[in-house]
Amino acid sequence: MLLVPVPKELRIFNEKFYYLNESHIIINNSNKEEMFFIAKQIQGIINEELKKHIPILIEKRKTRSTGIIFIQKESLNCEEYILIINPNSIEIIYSKPAGAFYGVMTLKQIISQYGGVLPCLIIQDSPDYQVRGIMLDISRNKIPAMKELFRLIDFMAELKLNQLQLYVEGFSFAYPSFSEVWKDRTPITRQEIMEIDEYCKARHIELVSNHNSFGHMTDWLKRKEFNHLAECPDGYTNSIDNVHRDPGTLNPIDDNSLKLIGRMYDDFLPYFTSSWINVGCDETYELGRGFSKEACEEKGRGKVYLEFLLKLNELVHKHGKRMMFWGDIINEYPELIGQLPKDIITLEWGYEEEHPFDIRCKQFQKSGIPYYVCPGTSSWESISGRTNNMKKNLYNAAISGKENDAIGYLNTDWGGNGHWQYPCVSYPGFVYGAALSWDVEKNENIDIADYLNIMVFKDENNIMGQFILDLGNYYLKETKKMFNGTYISKILVTDIEINKFLNVSADIKDMKVEDIESIEKYIEQLARQLDKANMTCENSNLVYSEFKNTIRFIRHGCKLGKLKLAMDQKKIENKEKLLNEMIDEIGVIIVEHQVLWIRRNRIGGLNDSLDQLLKLKDYYYSLL
Repeated sequence: MLLVPVPKELRIFNEKFYYLNESHIIINNSNKEEMFFIAKQIQGIINEELKKHIPILIEKRKTRSTGIIFIQKESLNCEEYILIINPNSIEIIYSKPAGAFYGVMTLKQIISQYGGVLPCLIIQDSPDYQVRGIMLDISRNKIPAMKELFRLIDFMAELKLNQLQLYVEGFSFAYPSFSEVWKDRTPITRQEIMEIDEYCKARHIELVSNHNSFGHMTDWLKRKEFNHLAECPDGYTNSIDNVHRDPGTLNPIDDNSLKLIGRMYDDFLPYFTSSWINVGCDETYELGRGFSKEACEEKGRGKVYLEFLLKLNELVHKHGKRMMFWGDIINEYPELIGQLPKDIITLEWGYEEEHPFDIRCKQFQKSGIPYYVCPGTSSWESISGRTNNMKKNLYNAAISGKENDAIGYLNTDWGGNGHWQYPCVSYPGFVYGAALSWDVEKNENIDIADYLNIMVFKDENNIMGQFILDLGNYYLKETKKMFNGTYISKILVTDIEINKFLNVSADIKDMKVEDIESIEKYIEQLARQLDKANMTCENSNLVYSEFKNTIRFIRHGCKLGKLKLAMDQKKIENKEKLLNEMIDEIGVIIVEHQVLWIRRNRIGGLNDSLDQLLKLKDYYYSLL
């Protein structure tokens, strides 16, 4: 029996339960509206899987001995449930509707595997983490269509996740006070936020507002009307890669910065029922290098950061909300952590397998500040993910957080540099993170591939799950590990001037031709595996096409890597033939990417996603 998350206690007996045509689904009158929705979920599952319709009835007491019976028991925890399959009945025992819903999600997995003849069993189950969530980046070009967001929410519900954050920076929300900034885009609207909120609540998921409010303000600060609010209006040179960047951080000592954020909050926050907002405030790279330099020299950079954070907290309180924020900057000043208000939540994030969650979690536990651990799916800037890194990163966050009293586990899924990864690339990370946040010890070694094959892709040949995991490990064949991405992905993206585009630079200097050829061979083997899959899920053709284009991306990155190395050594053979092939290949990638993008996402952002690919194509032509 495959159950994800693996329940805390499971006993299976030799007897069987057979569906009876006379069966009913019995709920009581308590929480009638919520319980009716939950009962309809299991009714729909039985109808879909077994082609049987079982009516829903309301009874105050357990007066029937057959069918599916919901029984309320106040002594259980709010998300705890007991699932009992007897020879003549199925009982779902719960205290609050969330527990009943999770019992139904477990029963769904059992029915999907066993059909109408179920093993008799007892499951008693409850989660480790109070909050188990996903943060989806909708601000790096890609804003999903509403049907895709609803699909993700259903996916989350089946994994017993209970929080969703949609990351907002730039112009991914339709601000009524700033209609001029998003008029040429397709942002999330106010009504859509309410629709998403309603859809989440019905599935026991809290939609938490997420709005960066200090750093990551580049789209705003590049505009003439807001540029004066930047810490460095002319931009800054990033000390990490020595590249000049556009302004990205607000000036914290200008009261108008807070007024701008206040206007955004006025537009944004009323549409969320959650009492929380994630205000971001990560990666404030320029802080202390521009207008706030004198204040930072006098008080200390950490103190200036904290003062602005506390002002945001006051602003949040005026909206009747409570604040959470990314903890990377405050971690640089551990002496200030104790000065944080105790009613906020710190978000401890890190995306590499070696991120020091154990050290950071101990620090927050000692401070008494409530916090989440926030690992990631490793999907971004990799094209197809980094499977091994993802698994170790998610596990280390889960075990360190549990040992050090973290109250939440927020699994992040970012975009960046075109947001070229397709949604299913993130599924292994979503599944594994959800399982670990439910019970880390029980779920460390779950079969992610089997879950994807059975519950997601419905692959009759059991190919897709392992295919995706293996595809996400091509990075292991690269010459050395790259931080927060892969070399093959980086090869396709550059910030340097076009006339230096094919020089051997930071994106390729550590690669060897033999390693690139090893990746090509590996990818060809996986391409043959993809063709053997037999998916029967609703969108199987779309998933197949997305992974075909994912393979094209990786192949082209390999070919471009070899071209760069050859140009550096001035050893290009059959240059004209090679470049024509590359023009044709990238043309197919571009066309397919456009088609696939529109099938899942809003049109706004597509041009930005294509920008680097079009530059590549133009440069191939210039070389001819």
